[in-house]
Amino acid sequence: MRILQTAVEFAPLIKSGGLGDAVYGLSKALAENHHVEVVLPLYPQLCSLPSTPRNNEQTFSYEFLGRQTATALSYSYENMLLTLLRLDSQLDLFSTSTIYTDTETDALRFMAFSSAVSAYLHISDKVDIVHMHDWHLGLLAGLLKDPGHKYYPKRIFTIHNFNYRGYCSSQVLATSRISNFGLSNYQLFRDPHTSALLKGALYCSDYVTTVSPTYARDILQDYSDHEMYDALVARSDVFCGILNGIDENLWNPETDPCLAANYNVKLLEEPDVFFTKKEENKSVLYEKLGLSHEYTPLMCIISRIVEQKGPEFMKAAILHAMENAYSLVIIGQCYNQELQRQFTHLQDSLTYSPNIRIILDYNDSLARLVYGAADMICIPSHFEPCGLTQLISMRYGTVPLVRSTGGLADTVLPHIHGLTFSQTENFRDFYRMLSLAVSIYRHEPDTWFHMIEEGMQRSSGLNTMASQYEKIYLSLL
Repeated sequence: MRILQTAVEFAPLIKSGGLGDAVYGLSKALAENHHVEVVLPLYPQLCSLPSTPRNNEQTFSYEFLGRQTATALSYSYENMLLTLLRLDSQLDLFSTSTIYTDTETDALRFMAFSSAVSAYLHISDKVDIVHMHDWHLGLLAGLLKDPGHKYYPKRIFTIHNFNYRGYCSSQVLATSRISNFGLSNYQLFRDPHTSALLKGALYCSDYVTTVSPTYARDILQDYSDHEMYDALVARSDVFCGILNGIDENLWNPETDPCLAANYNVKLLEEPDVFFTKKEENKSVLYEKLGLSHEYTPLMCIISRIVEQKGPEFMKAAILHAMENAYSLVIIGQCYNQELQRQFTHLQDSLTYSPNIRIILDYNDSLARLVYGAADMICIPSHFEPCGLTQLISMRYGTVPLVRSTGGLADTVLPHIHGLTFSQTENFRDFYRMLSLAVSIYRHEPDTWFHMIEEGMQRSSGLNTMASQYEKIYLSLL
């Protein structure tokens, strides 16, 4: 099959969160048996362009806020074709220093990108499947269903986070030259002047997925916006949850250059050697961050600091670490001014703490060292579509402590891979989980090691994910 994947993140070239890892992992797995092209916006902050020679360069026009021009730059990249679209006449839309800005501006930027992708498909080789990721590509589903399009590739749309709907102006959306019928799929009944890119994508796609089975069930009971609920229920016969996976080559403690001491799953046969390797990484991390070696175990939180991720539980974890004399390292970025203020204050007040550090900037190299050094990772999300940090942590022999929701519930079985909590009304259940984790680590080493074993031996699910998508693609052809 000829499959086109399109998104606004693609690890490791450009990513903000798990979306980039998921799109990369799926695309790479599918490329083993199919022709896969990945189409992205050309961001100025791309980590690095592929070193391989450019295969092709094509200039074309597209419609969005008038007639525009764009250039498609194509590269060979890890057995895939990587195409970067440079919106030549709207360069300012993608001249930002970050992937995301504010909701209104982002909707404008990604509608322009979707319009360019639609036009690009007119001049490129015919594909069988167009797979669109998250609300950012929501407009593309409607444009490809338009009777005026050159041909009709089958359209599959994946919801990575149902809470982000891509609300935008219907008037601006209409400048993409979408048909009136297509536009009606996006407009809100309660306010026809406003559209939702996610809503239109649900109606205009041939199949809809999300990133875990439990999250699929969760959002089918989400009544926060009745129009979104109605749209999802209307497509429930072509909707399912497929668990994300990680690329085990990208996340591999045996070859990770960011670790001070590398190790692999085979060392589980020699527990003393395994723990020595973890301790070497921990020692280097403690020296780097100025932490005292007296405090153990080491718990980490690696997360965007947003309401979804449970920032109040992160603050509660700091207090618990202080009271129970273990180390805690938090790495994350704030996307909210008030949370930025709160966590900056905490960061400053804990500058000289012997056992707690907060780093308010995602640094991939440091995060990898933390995965290799930590004994446990805390993921206290209010909701989690899938979550990849728990999969990465298990790969690195770091026990996940999670809230039982969405993909976390699908991947972390209590007392097998890690520990869980459920209640969010107060901190009692959360503190119980943390206290139990510290107690097992300190007093029941065999039980702790069993959870490490189960986690490291667990499949990442990447091949299973690709196989499930292949079946859906084939069913549409």
